[in-house]
Amino acid sequence: MISFTILNATRIHPDEKGCPYYLVPKSIRVAYGFRILYASIPVGNTKYMIWDMRWGSDSTYYRTKRGDRGLSPGEHQSILSTIKKYGGDPNVGFDRYQDEVIYVNPVESHTA
Repeated sequence: MISFTILNATRIHPDEKGCPYYLVPKSIRVAYGFRILYASIPVGNTKYMIWDMRWGSDSTYYRTKRGDRGLSPGEHQSILSTIKKYGGDPNVGFDRYQDEVIYVNPVESHTA
């Protein structure tokens, strides 16, 4: 694949930490779908769990539950703690996991 990169020298100001635009690949584990986790919650608590998660819209909730949308590590932990809060078993895990590559600033990735 042919690519062409242009750098605007007036926007790049490296300091002692290096260049803020320099990125390196990092592998993360992304979770998809939480139908199995949802099934572990007692039926009487499911509506409260949905309200507590604050998805922003019903479509986002259903796409996430089905596994159409991957979960960041932060969302991953948030869902597991909410499932546990409402009586579910977080140990059953998500429907599937996939390792994906993201690009991060090497300085910021060590502090996070």
